[in-house]
Amino acid sequence: MNDSKTASSPGQPQSITLDERLLAETVRLYEDAQGFPLDEPQALEKGRAAGGDLERRIILRTQALSITPALKTALQQLHNTSTLVVVAGLILGLLTGATAAQAAFGSGLDGYVNFFSVLGGLLGVPTLALLLWLVMIAARPSNIATGILGAATLGLGRRINQWLHRGAARAAAVQAGASVLTQGAIGRWTLSAITHAVWLAFLVGCLSLVLLILSTKQYRFAWETTILSQPTYVKLTRALSVVPDALGFATPEPGQVAASQWTGQGQPSSPGSEAWAGLLVACILVYGVLPRALLLLLSLVARHRANRRFRLDTALSGYARLQTGLMPVAQSLGVVDAKQIPEQGAGTTPSAEDRPTAIRPDGPTAILGLEIAPPKTDWPPTLNGIEWLDLGFVDNRDDRHRVLDQLVAAPTPPRLILVVCALAATPDRGTRSFVHNLRETVRIPVFMVLTEGQHLRERGNAGQVAQRVEDWRQLARDARVPNDRVLEADLDHLTAASRRKLADLLGATASAAPAGGHIAHAFELIITHVRSWPDQPDLAEQAELQRAVGRLYQGRPQNWQHLLRTGSTTGAARIAQVKTSADRMLALLPARLQARPKWLAAGALAGALGCVVAATLGATAAIAALPAWAGLGAAVSAALQAVRPGAPATGQPEVDLTEAVNAAALFALVLELQGRDETSISRIIDQVAGADEPPVIDGPDAAQAWLDGLRQRLDRALAQEESA
Repeated sequence: MNDSKTASSPGQPQSITLDERLLAETVRLYEDAQGFPLDEPQALEKGRAAGGDLERRIILRTQALSITPALKTALQQLHNTSTLVVVAGLILGLLTGATAAQAAFGSGLDGYVNFFSVLGGLLGVPTLALLLWLVMIAARPSNIATGILGAATLGLGRRINQWLHRGAARAAAVQAGASVLTQGAIGRWTLSAITHAVWLAFLVGCLSLVLLILSTKQYRFAWETTILSQPTYVKLTRALSVVPDALGFATPEPGQVAASQWTGQGQPSSPGSEAWAGLLVACILVYGVLPRALLLLLSLVARHRANRRFRLDTALSGYARLQTGLMPVAQSLGVVDAKQIPEQGAGTTPSAEDRPTAIRPDGPTAILGLEIAPPKTDWPPTLNGIEWLDLGFVDNRDDRHRVLDQLVAAPTPPRLILVVCALAATPDRGTRSFVHNLRETVRIPVFMVLTEGQHLRERGNAGQVAQRVEDWRQLARDARVPNDRVLEADLDHLTAASRRKLADLLGATASAAPAGGHIAHAFELIITHVRSWPDQPDLAEQAELQRAVGRLYQGRPQNWQHLLRTGSTTGAARIAQVKTSADRMLALLPARLQARPKWLAAGALAGALGCVVAATLGATAAIAALPAWAGLGAAVSAALQAVRPGAPATGQPEVDLTEAVNAAALFALVLELQGRDETSISRIIDQVAGADEPPVIDGPDAAQAWLDGLRQRLDRALAQEESA
């Protein structure tokens, strides 16, 4: 991992080392986790001024980023931890080998040992492991780690590093180390080298203790058999002696071998004990130590060559999205095979090849996930009338070639292909080129679904959803995918409404009923509870209202739990979940509402109590035991304190009727709108709740008037959505 830089001639650009490429990969994964590239113009300018290909410019940009020192520290910590674990593995191997030798000789009766039992006990498992490694390295399967001990050792090192060091920088470093140092040619030879080193330590431990035992105690060697003949053992012993003889070791003669047989009666004879001891030492050295030492050297040499040949995959979205800034006048390299894709401008007359490809009348519907995380719901999504051809998830260049080959070789061509992309990712030329190549290569109509919009909003980018959707739709147009074949549907929150839209897009028949439709009943429940409340309802009363609203939408409980990040509800985890749920609800608010303290307070309360609702819908008496939710009041107070500095930091917060009503109404709105595309969710909430400042609600009549206004604005917003 710490390869030194290769010297370069004056005037020549300095060679890029594996460490620098590993650092760039760590930056890419760190930026992917954040959801957007780091906005540091000086780093971009340094990379642009470096010249050379895209990889070199990425490397120079990486070195100028402000996060780089922290990532270097994280990589060094990972390297140190892995090195310590490897050293510990070598020491353990050495001790295990010595223990195995002691055990092999410990069974001797009055100084007598069975030569072949000792030899088999010391070399049997290492030899089988070596044969397994040879099979794996010959087959070179991409999904099997070549070197089980090496993979286990590095895996333990990463796990220990995760325990010792936490944070986003550490996570990116561990992920980068796993992707670079345990995969491909580098991973194959790194794991192989560690495996051979551990087995070599084991064999050295065996050999060392065998020499010590034979130097300090007299042993008599013999052999026994029940079904084999004496000539067979003579031939076997002489075959083992061929290489040791050539190297000058003392080995038993045929007569000594024959005379060493013990039939189980009397004391075994001991002709040529020194020769038998010499053969045992020679076999451990020649058939155990030397092969592992040579293979260790071979693996290190092969790893060094793999290090020099390793290059960043600049077609990955994290790198490709930097191309415009780092190479503003350059064309995309290595993305489009035959020709560049011209940009489509307004008013361009589509040619014959640009016209939408007709959907085939029969065949399965192909689906693939393009650089997305597997959805938390079913994959592929269940739709009546759709027979899926699941092409899996596409994350790298090999996956893209696999998909194209699979489509070309399909016995029945798919009627269409659905490409699922992530709104949380930035569209780039590599993605556009793949979609275009998919359409051009297999001549199958391409449809696109934009998912993970909720994930984008979770990062605090609610105001950027509309722009991101437009960026992806522009990518689709550039790739010759018509706009009416692109749908925004969050597969993590696939509900009746979005499932029906997806079914309509693909020409399927979905039996699900429309989503939502409960907002009027939800608002009636709010008024009913307000009539029975005092001026300042306590948390138990407010939670009971949220729970009643939640029951209306109980067909989608998993969506709330994912939305509010609820899971285990026992012990100290409750406090963290309540805080997380409050923060999540605040993140859902559009920009205009986030600027209003009253809506921020209502959002924090709705999120905290929504956590209780999502966790207690199946427990009848859970709300009655609300005081057992340790820290709920403190958590809500902490959330409110950000917008109301005078609020208490501990105990139950002072929540007035206005905030309680607004929190329940906001919770109902969020549940009502789940399943719609991501842009319309943000837009509708803004139109409904952002029109007026919430009035002071001092009783049921004021609450009724306010909720009636919300309901009217919701109806208008939904009507505009349907007519648009």
